[in-house]
Amino acid sequence: MATLTPRKLRNGLVNYAIQAKITDPKTGKSKFFCTTWRNTQNLAGKLAKDSAIAYSVEWEKNLRVSLANEIITKKDKKDFADRNITFKELASEWFEIRGNSFSPSYKARCEFCLPKLIDYFGEERFVDITARQVQSFFADFNRAKFKLVTAVVKENKKEELNEIAVKNGVRKICGEGNFSRPTLYNAYKGNAIEWKSAVGYLQTLRN
Repeated sequence: MATLTPRKLRNGLVNYAIQAKITDPKTGKSKFFCTTWRNTQNLAGKLAKDSAIAYSVEWEKNLRVSLANEIITKKDKKDFADRNITFKELASEWFEIRGNSFSPSYKARCEFCLPKLIDYFGEERFVDITARQVQSFFADFNRAKFKLVTAVVKENKKEELNEIAVKNGVRKICGEGNFSRPTLYNAYKGNAIEWKSAVGYLQTLRN
């Protein structure tokens, strides 16, 4: 966050000098950037300070965006300004340039993740990839990695479960079966429950 320093004017009002320390994404080094909020509306006290703070927040946000855009709009060792560059090409160039600065664990993670990203986005132009596509990638990835297995209690077992609940109490059978009361209720209603809960439910019936 930027720091603000009041500068008193002859008329008793103040301007604010604004300074922000920001890491330049192009060089990786921190730099100080300065600007001034000028009290053109002759505000005093808290009104002046609040207006200066709001100005500094917007200025710093725009400054960070501008610096980030320079990576794309200016030529570096490799030309990232080519709007026809594909995700695969950009990812490969990024890893080639930055890979040696990564820790061993982060580099291994990149080597694991990048092929999956490249397979998913194929030859898409990098500038054409939307936030929606990125969300879809993670959703598909999670579905592939974590497949939820469910089960439904048979009708002829519901009454047996009810009898056990009446005899032993809901708290006891939930504890022995290692499942929650909502899970027990859904099982009795015939709704799908997670497989591990179904295993616990069956164990309860057997006991």
